[in-house]
Amino acid sequence: MPELSFFNAALPYQWEPILSIIFGGTLVMYLRGLIAGAQVSMTKQLCFFIGLALMYAALQTRFDYYAQFVFSFHRLQHLILHHLASMLIVLANPLPVLSYSLSDKTTRGFTVFWQRSGLSIAYKIAQIPWIAAPLFVGIILSLIHI
Repeated sequence: MPELSFFNAALPYQWEPILSIIFGGTLVMYLRGLIAGAQVSMTKQLCFFIGLALMYAALQTRFDYYAQFVFSFHRLQHLILHHLASMLIVLANPLPVLSYSLSDKTTRGFTVFWQRSGLSIAYKIAQIPWIAAPLFVGIILSLIHI
């Protein structure tokens, strides 16, 4: 049996390459944005890094293995993913920093697509509090626990 250490505990139980690409790519883009000069407070940076680390820990470490067999770990995993980590990332507001890591041409292309596709209107409607709250609960109850 391998020695239990922080490094071994942080290794993926069952390696999912796509998750590693998503987490690694997001981290690299955020760091590139910071290096490129995006002005963001230390509090927002901490929120982003802690939120990303919590998502990684809940999905890629042995915690995920235990969540398959122990119901309390499964519920804790849901709490971390749906509420704690996602809320920290939302509080960090990483979009300006992530867009800072892209070239101006790419950013303009995304902006044009966002405005022409109607996604901006759907986003504004989904941000209305009396629509957002039932939408959040409905998505969690209907899509995740089917």
